[in-house]
Amino acid sequence: SAKLGEIEPLNHLPDYKGRIHFHCGTEDKLLPPPSCEMAYESAVSAAERKLIWHDIGHAMPLEEYFDHVIAFFEDLEEVGAVSKLLELVEIPSGCGDGVCGADEDWRSCPYDCIGRRLLVGFQLHIEELAGPGIYYNESEALFLERAEVLERLASIFEKYGAKLSIQTEKHFADADIRFGRYILRELKERGHGIGVQSHLGHHIRELGLETDEEKLAYTRAVKEVVAEALGEEPTNIGGGFEMENIGLLGVCDGCLGFISMTALEKPYHRATGKSLSRLHPWILPPVQMINLGTGEWLNHDEGGSIVYIPGWYKSSVFEIDCRKNPRCFDPVNASLQEALKDMVEGMVNTWYASSHLYQCGKDEAEVDAVMEAYDRWLSSLKPLIDKGEIVFLTFDEIAEIYLRWEKARQLSESAGAEAKASSSVEPPSCPCLSALLLGEARSPSRPSPRP
Repeated sequence: SAKLGEIEPLNHLPDYKGRIHFHCGTEDKLLPPPSCEMAYESAVSAAERKLIWHDIGHAMPLEEYFDHVIAFFEDLEEVGAVSKLLELVEIPSGCGDGVCGADEDWRSCPYDCIGRRLLVGFQLHIEELAGPGIYYNESEALFLERAEVLERLASIFEKYGAKLSIQTEKHFADADIRFGRYILRELKERGHGIGVQSHLGHHIRELGLETDEEKLAYTRAVKEVVAEALGEEPTNIGGGFEMENIGLLGVCDGCLGFISMTALEKPYHRATGKSLSRLHPWILPPVQMINLGTGEWLNHDEGGSIVYIPGWYKSSVFEIDCRKNPRCFDPVNASLQEALKDMVEGMVNTWYASSHLYQCGKDEAEVDAVMEAYDRWLSSLKPLIDKGEIVFLTFDEIAEIYLRWEKARQLSESAGAEAKASSSVEPPSCPCLSALLLGEARSPSRPSPRP
């Protein structure tokens, strides 16, 4: 009835100015996830809003979200904070109005102009050697041999207008300085991405790293060596996520200053048995990521400090190894096709595959075979590249485009909320609200920022 409509709280979501957290079940058949997403998106005026997912159905026992409720009412921190990440990017003055203007394009104003395209990265890890063995900075011959393989792979990618996003550990970067090759700096100048590989998972126990402070010191040391090799600060990190507060890696006072993170698909699958089926980047909340299975890190936080860029869409394979497998790109192509099918117009859709430098081969014959496999794969993607359906970018470039999209989205929603407030009578409201979704809200004009 009309009277019930007046008192239904979800009808007032667009005008609600307090705090609101939505607790939703990923397996809920009665009120499926899209309902939660629409409600979240409708709460455009909220001082703080969060979308919290539970891997259960419609029946949600109190213990499932009790700790969240306690934390909600005990939280005395300032709400509505804007992430420092958004201060790093500029957008055209009209960006966010829904019209791709003459002074805008999909890079400068992705919110208005991105259309339907897939931003593709390629993650190449140069791992720190675990256990006894020769480190890169202990053998000039070993380092120069591997640097030559890296250069060959980069040249093949360049042949097709593609780019690598290299994440390196400290010994390779130190060898690059010590032996005067500076391959990392050269590849950066050629348009490839260079970031940090902080493989805490292999070293936490042997190094006795227990606190966030100790783990940050380890990752900071890696970052400093990579920065020296590059001649500038790296802003992307793979790994290093085993923290009580992942926000300490990002852009905030006293933090490490990384803008983006990748490489959680494999450990998430190991922890949960599930694929990370996400296409859209999001800003990570300042939560623990030692246990990825709890899922707090999957929430978008407008006040967070580091962007997560997802890859390996709907895949249970997370590394390309063509040394012994002639069909090594089959799972890669399957994941890519799923991403192309499911990408959403108007959103920043991302995908990447990954491999390791050591998986490029050991002896000359093996390296040649692997390089030929990469050449064939990239050649098969050329029609998609030429049509603009996929665009190879570095992780740094993808993060910048996403942050422009997010900045315009927040400005657009803020402007919309102000317009509604000026043309309607403000409904009664309480200072704060923590809610379970009980019904569908109006459909938003854009998909939810939930990745």
